[in-house]
Amino acid sequence: MNVRFDQMNRLTWEHHCNAAQAPLQQRWSYGETVLRLGGQVSRLSLHDGSQTVALAQVLQRRAGLSIALITRGPIWLVPAAQSARAAGLRAFKNALRKRGVHMVLMTPESDENARPGAAIMTPATIADLALTSDMRADLRGKWRNRLVKAEANHIPLSQHRKRCPEHDWLFAKEFAQQQHRRYRNLPRRFTEAWLADAQAKTLTITTKRRPQAGMMFLCHGSTATYHLGWTSAEARKSSVHTLMLWRAMETLHSEGVQKLDLGLLDTVRAPGLARFKLGTGAKPRRLGPTCLSF
Repeated sequence: MNVRFDQMNRLTWEHHCNAAQAPLQQRWSYGETVLRLGGQVSRLSLHDGSQTVALAQVLQRRAGLSIALITRGPIWLVPAAQSARAAGLRAFKNALRKRGVHMVLMTPESDENARPGAAIMTPATIADLALTSDMRADLRGKWRNRLVKAEANHIPLSQHRKRCPEHDWLFAKEFAQQQHRRYRNLPRRFTEAWLADAQAKTLTITTKRRPQAGMMFLCHGSTATYHLGWTSAEARKSSVHTLMLWRAMETLHSEGVQKLDLGLLDTVRAPGLARFKLGTGAKPRRLGPTCLSF
C-alpha cells in the first residue's frame, strides 16, 4: 500500500465521498472552509496497486509539536478485512510521520474499525437518518402526530440557500442557546467561511413572520449535516421545529441527498433532543473512539 498527498482533484474526491456517503469532516468543502480560516489541510489517498482503497482529509496543527487530526476518517472505499484496515492505518500514520508529523489524533467513523492507537476518548453515538421516499412511514407515532398538527396550522416558512439577513438573528439566538445549555458548536466564522465558498451548499429554513425558529443544514453531495438551530418556547408549543425538520428532509431528499447526519445523541444531558432526533426514524450509530498515536 502507498499513500499519496494532495494528488486528487475536487471532482474525483467528491465522487468517492458520495459513493461512500462520507461525513462532513471528510468533504472537500470542509477542507476548503478550514483553509479560508488559515488552517492547514492535506488530502491523502491510500492505494493498493492501481486501486484507491481509502481517503483521509487531515487537518494539521502545531502546538510545539506537529499534530495531525483525522476526524471521522479515513473513508474506506472498498470492503476490507480488519487486518487490511490496520495496515492501511499504519500506512497513513507512517506517511504523515515522514512529513514531520509528531502525533496523529484519529476518530474512525465506526467502532468496528481497527484502532489506530491508544483510545483517549470514548466513542460518541450519532443519529443517522436515511432519506427515502418512505420517510413518513418511518416516523414514530408522537413525532408524526406533532407534524400533522403543525401542517394543519399552515405555518409559513421560508428556505434560504445563500447568506441572508435571517442568518444574523439565527446565529445570535443559537449562540445564546449554547451559553445557556453549555454546549459548543463550530464557531460562527466557520459558518461564514462555508457560506462564502461558492461550491459549498447550505439549506436554512426559518419562520417568515418574525424570528421564532430556524434550522441550518450543511449540504455535501450525497449527505448533509444538521448544523444549528433555535426554537422559541412559543414555536415549540406549535411544533414548528418538527415541521422545519420535515421540510428539510423532503427538500434534501428531492435533491439527491441520501443521508442526513443529525449529530450527537446525548441521552443523559439532552434526553428530549435525543428523542426528537430518533423520532424521525433516525438510527443510532456508534463512532470509533478518538485515538492517539506517536
